[in-house]
Amino acid sequence: MNLTGDHIGYEQAELLAFSHDAIRAPRPCTVGEMVMSDKWLELMDRPAATIIDECDEYQLRVIMSAYPFPLTQRVATVAASFIQWLGTNCGRCFLHDAERIAKTLDGKRDAWLAAWAIDNARHAGMNGGVRTIEAALAPADHWENGHLVRLPDLTAQDHEAVENVVLWLGMPEGRAFIAECEREITDRLDGERRARMADWKRANAKPTNKRDAWR
Repeated sequence: MNLTGDHIGYEQAELLAFSHDAIRAPRPCTVGEMVMSDKWLELMDRPAATIIDECDEYQLRVIMSAYPFPLTQRVATVAASFIQWLGTNCGRCFLHDAERIAKTLDGKRDAWLAAWAIDNARHAGMNGGVRTIEAALAPADHWENGHLVRLPDLTAQDHEAVENVVLWLGMPEGRAFIAECEREITDRLDGERRARMADWKRANAKPTNKRDAWR
């Protein structure tokens, strides 16, 4: 969006200034995180499909249309972190469960909130008693050897921001975004498998017999 300060108001300028990076950088070894992060950054730079007023061309404001608090950098960071988490094994399991529950409830988008409530519940003795949102939003220095050793300080606004993203995921636009990400994840994983297979074949190729080569 090629807009200058002369053509935008304070709110638009503030939205444009937001970073849409997650709290933790995506892990290069986790293709799903990389894809979700890349696609989210692309989405945040696209004009929204439905423009209610001049400010609504910013995707974050459209997605957070029911969010009752002012949009801040923290909201943008929380949304990006949750989307990136969807690229993990746990995140993709949540997406599968949400789709399954949505089918049982005639596709109602509130079904995604039901799925999130189930996934995000705290269970003693399961996942170290950590809520999903705590794992998704914890900074890197809260982790040691793959275990969350300190819970992040989360606010009601953080929970509300994630719930708004979940609601959006249950809408056609959100499902289209996930489908686009899933295709990219599949393509990248297939590419990695082909590369590994090619490397294996080269490493295990039998020496060429000169006599056979002459024939």
